[in-house]
Amino acid sequence: MDKYIEGLIKEYNTTKKYPRLNPTYQTLMYKKRIDSDPRTLHKKLLSIPSYDPFDPEYKKMVYVRYADDWVIGIRGSYRDTSTTKEKIKDFLMNELGLEINEKKTLITNTRMGRINFLGVKFFKTHHNVVTKSLRGRIKRSPLAIRFEAPFQHILSKLQDGGFIKESRPVPKYILMSNTKDQIIHIHNAVVRGLLNYYSFVHNFGKLAGLVSNILKGSCTMLLATKFSLKSQAAVYKKFGKNLKGNDQVAFIQVNYKIST
Repeated sequence: MDKYIEGLIKEYNTTKKYPRLNPTYQTLMYKKRIDSDPRTLHKKLLSIPSYDPFDPEYKKMVYVRYADDWVIGIRGSYRDTSTTKEKIKDFLMNELGLEINEKKTLITNTRMGRINFLGVKFFKTHHNVVTKSLRGRIKRSPLAIRFEAPFQHILSKLQDGGFIKESRPVPKYILMSNTKDQIIHIHNAVVRGLLNYYSFVHNFGKLAGLVSNILKGSCTMLLATKFSLKSQAAVYKKFGKNLKGNDQVAFIQVNYKIST
């Protein structure tokens, strides 16, 4: 399948390196140069793409597969996408004796819908990214694709793991027989696993806060029971905000910045 789709990519991709400039963008740029008050036109320029998103002479296809999960990104028309899907469907049936799952093999316009792939949602964003050049000038550029961690899916996994119930932290009593350091280490491992997996998503800061608060709450509740303390506040008073106390392991301090 990989080799077949590599052939489709070579057949589909055009030789142009870049799409043509957006005629509307060019017109506004010209007006901005001669206008006495270019600020209004500048705001309009920031709201439209500089390149023509519908240039028929610029087509690109990308393909990513992990085990039996795969996604194909196509810059082109719905007809191009539908034709590609049918070619792959026929190849799988005629050459490999396999059927695609029609309910999961969907055609999605990333400007209108979101795609779920390997536990990550991605879509075409309508927001601009604000950056500062070396000269201190403010620059805004469109972010082509936005990746997000699906919070409900993650909450469901944490509930299956016994760390939350009805979206609230609960103690995982099966860990009670472990030492305090072992209990903290286990909760830290869950935090690290989730944040490492989703280290590239654009809503990482919100995710880091959510995961850290849930796992720390669950851990603190369990320690309160283990050491016969009446509340989480009593746990923090005894062991400190990082739960280390006089032992070896502290609860992980998370970084809320997205990895680059």
